[in-house]
Amino acid sequence: MKIIIQKIEEKGVCPANEFLQAFNTGNFGFDFEENVVVSSLKFYKMEGYFFPDTYRFYLEEEPKTVAKKIYKNFDAKVTPDYYGRMSDLDMTQEEVLTLASLVQAEASSKSDMKKVASVFFNRLNKPDEFPLLQSDPTTNYVDEVIKPNIEVPYEAMYKAYDTYQGAGLTPGPICNPGLDAINAVLYPAETDYYYFCSNLETGEFFYAETLEEHEANLVEAGLTTE
Repeated sequence: MKIIIQKIEEKGVCPANEFLQAFNTGNFGFDFEENVVVSSLKFYKMEGYFFPDTYRFYLEEEPKTVAKKIYKNFDAKVTPDYYGRMSDLDMTQEEVLTLASLVQAEASSKSDMKKVASVFFNRLNKPDEFPLLQSDPTTNYVDEVIKPNIEVPYEAMYKAYDTYQGAGLTPGPICNPGLDAINAVLYPAETDYYYFCSNLETGEFFYAETLEEHEANLVEAGLTTE
């Protein structure tokens, strides 16, 4: 969200802080707005709803007008079929977007997105055995997005967003997922994987059913030594 907001200001569309306020305030009358979760633990209310796409704005445009265009695009892209599938999975709009944001942050290919989604689902379905999702981008979100932009330190929020500390999903999305990530959550691969890692240089992903296999994968991916 931060990078996108900076670009809006740099391109002369409108001031970043004014856009951010308008975007997080909303109230444009779209149905999806009614399903947005408001929580004291949530950082940006509308994180996850700035659909990745090409937008056309005027210079020195009203922040509310800019925000409404983005809302309209999200409303058009996430069709009734998507909401029907959410209902089939017994998932809320916010849960889907939140999980999709983790998938978006972790993987880039459609295939890996679906497998990564399956790992998260497998863990969420066994909370006693796997209470933590342990997704590195959530820790990065706390350190790089929340802490530098929050006025008063809020340890409960930090813990809730960091999936190495807080159980289950984060209080809200950590980025703005595209359709591939959303589809990966709505139609994940069927696997028995509970772990994954990737080679940071090649981008190759490794999946594992057991911790022992995962530790071997970490070595193969160059993330640790034996």
